[in-house]
Amino acid sequence: MTQLGSFDPIVNDLSLRGYSVSEGFLSTTHIAALAKLALTRQREGHLVQARTGKMKPEIELLRGDSIEWLDEHSAEASVIDCLAEFDALRRILNQQLFMNLHEVESHFAFYPPGAVYRKHLDRFANGPQHRQLSLVLYLNEGWINADGGALRLHLDGPTDERLDISPTIGRLVLFVSSRFWHEVLPTNRDRLSLTGWFRTRSHLSQPTDAGTPTE
Repeated sequence: MTQLGSFDPIVNDLSLRGYSVSEGFLSTTHIAALAKLALTRQREGHLVQARTGKMKPEIELLRGDSIEWLDEHSAEASVIDCLAEFDALRRILNQQLFMNLHEVESHFAFYPPGAVYRKHLDRFANGPQHRQLSLVLYLNEGWINADGGALRLHLDGPTDERLDISPTIGRLVLFVSSRFWHEVLPTNRDRLSLTGWFRTRSHLSQPTDAGTPTE
C-alpha cells in the first residue's frame, strides 16, 4: 500500500495549479496486474463502446473508446486494492484541501489505433455536478512518444496553453473536472487506462451511462 506521505506532491500540485501528474502511485506489480486484467476483459468482449451524455450512438463522433465500469465488490484483488488506494487519497484530499469528496467511480478504458476523444469538460452541461476531480491511471507498457495518444490539457490563461501528457505505464493524472478542457490525441497503438472521478455524495448506486469520461 502507498505510504500516505507520498500523497504530498499530489496535494501540493492540486492546491497550486489544479492538476497533478505523478509516477509511482501504485507498485509496478500492482500496475501489471491491472493492465493484464484490463487487456483480458477487453479481449473477452466485456468493454463496450462508450457514449457521451445522452447522445445517440449513431451521432457519437466525439470519442472512440470502449469501457467497463469497475465494481467496488469486485472479486479481483488488483481492483479492490486500487480502489482502496484511491479512497486513501480521497481522505487526504478532504483533510488537506477540504474537497468534500465522498466516493470514486471508475472504469477501464480501451482506445484502438486511430481512436480519439475530442475536446470536452468532465461535467454534464445540464444536471447534477457531482464529479469534482478527474483521474486517469495509465496501464501501457513500453509507451513512446511516437505511439501518440497523449492526454492534452488546456490550461488556464488567454493563450490557451496546452500540456500534452504521454500515457506511460503507472502515470497518474488528476485535475479539477470543472476547470480543464481536455482531449485525447489520436493513438497509434492499443491504449489502456483506468479512468474515473472523485465525486461528492449522490444517490446513484450505478452509473446510468458512460457520462463524459476524461479519456
